[in-house]
Amino acid sequence: MNEYFASSSDVFRVLGALQEGVDLMPTADGAEKTVEASRMRLARMIGLEVDEAPAWQWEALASWFAEALTRTITDAVFLRLSRGDVPRGAPVVTAGIGADLLAEVARRLGRKSVDFCEAIEAPPEAGCCAPAVAVALLAAADESHEAPLL
Repeated sequence: MNEYFASSSDVFRVLGALQEGVDLMPTADGAEKTVEASRMRLARMIGLEVDEAPAWQWEALASWFAEALTRTITDAVFLRLSRGDVPRGAPVVTAGIGADLLAEVARRLGRKSVDFCEAIEAPPEAGCCAPAVAVALLAAADESHEAPLL
């Protein structure tokens, strides 16, 4: 159905792959952030009610949505890489709540994945705001006329 009934947070919550405290956005229906409520939102995506299927089927649907998301991102990266201006050995830098998904994209691309926080020797919390941290590092390097850490 072409409506906003659920989000990727619901998908990963149903799969047990959503880290506690990282889902900061309100849900599509303004309801609670529980596995059961996420199953209800996923059911609405296909025009059903949650009680019309057992839990394992909602997990299977969530897996299908997660795979579709992973393929979409992988396809977009393949398209970007087709320009030929990214070195073949360049790793995929992963960060934040999408790090596991991006590590899988890297595997599918045949590339190494590098955790952003490990690369810059920062605490894990820095991964949730990696773009801002990267800009700050670039600005600091520019002011000191040194090469950035990245």
